[in-house]
Amino acid sequence: MAGMKPADSIFEFLTAKNPKITQLPTKSKSQTKSKKWHKPEELKLWEEFSFDTLEAIFDKTLIEEATHKCRSPSLPPYPDFLEEFDGIDMNEKTTAEILTKWNKAIVNRASLEVARSFQPCMWVSWDRDSGKAGQAPSLSDNSTNKNKKRGGGGCRLYPDSGAVSLCQSSQDLSTAGERVVKDYKVALKWNSSVISNGSLIDKTGRWRPGKAKKDQAMPIRQIYSYCVEYLCRYGIILTTSEAVIFRIKPRGEAPCSSQESTDASLLRRRLISDGLMEYVSVPWDNDNGGDPDNYKELTVNLAVWFVHVLAGNGHQVDWDYPLLQSSTLNPETGRDVDDAVDGAATVQETIVVSQEHISQDTVSASQKRRRNENDDGDDSIFHSFSESQPFATQSSSFMQSSTQGEEGNASERDVELDGESQGSENRSIERRRSLRRAAKRQRN
Repeated sequence: MAGMKPADSIFEFLTAKNPKITQLPTKSKSQTKSKKWHKPEELKLWEEFSFDTLEAIFDKTLIEEATHKCRSPSLPPYPDFLEEFDGIDMNEKTTAEILTKWNKAIVNRASLEVARSFQPCMWVSWDRDSGKAGQAPSLSDNSTNKNKKRGGGGCRLYPDSGAVSLCQSSQDLSTAGERVVKDYKVALKWNSSVISNGSLIDKTGRWRPGKAKKDQAMPIRQIYSYCVEYLCRYGIILTTSEAVIFRIKPRGEAPCSSQESTDASLLRRRLISDGLMEYVSVPWDNDNGGDPDNYKELTVNLAVWFVHVLAGNGHQVDWDYPLLQSSTLNPETGRDVDDAVDGAATVQETIVVSQEHISQDTVSASQKRRRNENDDGDDSIFHSFSESQPFATQSSSFMQSSTQGEEGNASERDVELDGESQGSENRSIERRRSLRRAAKRQRN
């Protein structure tokens, strides 16, 4: 974005100011809906998901890696984003374009920076006609009449985007497991205040009589259904006003027998009948104010990145979870990621980087309605993931600058580096190696 200097650290990169968004009223205020969507029995604030937890997790090595400076040679400029043209939000299509061009690009680049040490998963969009789409879970035919006419009846569940392990190559993404399901909503049509203000749930977190069937409850039930059917621990509703992050699990005690506790079908039934949904909202307007060294709050990009690190080390739903601060790195994932990123170009071969892909991805991502270009009717639930590429990650000049510019600018950087800066870079490399060794020791 114009006027923003390159970030010196991952933390500065993720806590930079989001673009100013102009939100225009939509013709329709109704939400995507289905009578068969599951609903959690209880919702409660996820207090543990916080900046304090981010600082403490993995023996503080994650925050140390994120805040370490002298990354300007590897971190690219922020994505090109013209607020007066790119920042117009008027329907779900424009919401998807904004989130793809800005947030997805930044989060994925930051994930690549910590790939070896913390094995995060990657934010991706799926092609609904790919093999992956054919494996999407479905609910029985009991959706609203309007959605039936558009193909919503008996629909498969296609979130707007998901996440996959970094070690998945573009060839086997069709069989990759979902790790973080995401749904995009228009900010003027829905926000999380409907949870916090008590209009849908009471003080105990239980639904008020009849409120689970209301229009404003549908996004909650939709993302919960995605989490349940994909057996994903984490889900996110993203708008251009906030990121609402969820974690699900059954209420009550886990089964006593080891056979029952590992029964996925039993776990799914409990989630449907007696599930708990924890949530936290992070405002779009949160940013470091130009002083990242003293900033101590989550931003949308920082929070979403944090979820992708967590899900990269454990994404499947379970009966209960340890405290986030006591989380450990998954040794199996770590070895797979180490293999995947060995060699200078491996990661860049896995990620699709081209200007053509971003233009296709932003045009088609999250088009959940078959309608004329000017139709702003209700969403239907028959399709979602991007129709452009099976693994269509961000690009634009942002990603191109980190790949095409890498080789072209190498000699120029070598000339500019004097003895002092070369020494600083060597110390930075050694520090990263030390962090990686510490992370591997923790995995083992």
